[in-house]
Amino acid sequence: MEKILVVFTGGTIGTRAAGGVLDVDADVGYLLLDEFYRRAEIAVEFETLQPLNILSENLRPAHWETLYNTLAAQDLSGYAGVIITHGTDTLPYSTAAFSYLLRGLGLPVVFVSSNASIGAANSNGVDNFVGAVRFVLNARLPGVFATFRGADRRVVVYLGTRLREADSDDRFTAERGLEFGAIVDGAFARNEDARNVTAAELFAVPRAELLREIRLTREVLCVSPYPGLDYAMFDLETRRPAAVLHRLYHSSTACVEGEEHSLVAFAERCARLGIDLYLYDCGHWTDESVYATGRALMRTGARALTGIAFEAAYAKLVVAYNQGAVAAAEYMRRNVAFEFTGSRDE
Repeated sequence: MEKILVVFTGGTIGTRAAGGVLDVDADVGYLLLDEFYRRAEIAVEFETLQPLNILSENLRPAHWETLYNTLAAQDLSGYAGVIITHGTDTLPYSTAAFSYLLRGLGLPVVFVSSNASIGAANSNGVDNFVGAVRFVLNARLPGVFATFRGADRRVVVYLGTRLREADSDDRFTAERGLEFGAIVDGAFARNEDARNVTAAELFAVPRAELLREIRLTREVLCVSPYPGLDYAMFDLETRRPAAVLHRLYHSSTACVEGEEHSLVAFAERCARLGIDLYLYDCGHWTDESVYATGRALMRTGARALTGIAFEAAYAKLVVAYNQGAVAAAEYMRRNVAFEFTGSRDE
């Protein structure tokens, strides 16, 4: 009988309600497995680990360290795949991070979450888990993925670097709408969109041994523009980040007037301090006409990011600035784990 390693980390899928409050419970993961065997007639054996037990909104890169180092210490050769239970709030950040960290592992790694506690009438957690098991055993594709059942009852399979944060109604989306596929009639059906990653591309990723241990101590600062943003509030001199990821408005613009409010001035400050600044999303900079504010940002020399999900961009920066084999800027230009999806108009 084939074996799957199940790694419990907490999240809503690992919570229990008590006194009107949801919190993680170390025993709930095993309830998930009991529900799987009750509902699904699939011959599979599970082995389990629980290196974390947190609500995913409390996640930090240090928890990625713990999870990675736990996986790296295992002999994974006897497993058909790995399933990681996780909360929904930060799910896309973790699926992206492990898409980079586990590149070349050669096994399917599927993140599973839930919109409600296991046992709640509206919970999709068991369906998501069943879908992950079917994907591992049926598709047998290497890489990092996530499964999630939407309102239309489809269990969608997402590529790890193309998953976007859920909205307030627990609806996940894929970057550029590129869902990887879905579980249909118990089997995996790939999305045949020409922009989607193919099985051949996934298998073409060279196998690579995992590092025995990683450290993710160098921090990345994320900034979002809003009217009145005062960059003087960021004490970059005392608490210097390794890099800054700065969102732009939808038209690839931000404020460029007023010393304390100007992103141009902030970019100059980052440059003086030797802090790499990345601007996201710069897709409109290739338009026939560019806003004057966008043009001013182009001249700052900050690094432009486009064609990648924000969550995947942040996770990639964390990985890039905490590994020494490849220069971070060069690593950010590479399509490491199929994170780049092309231009806005494709």
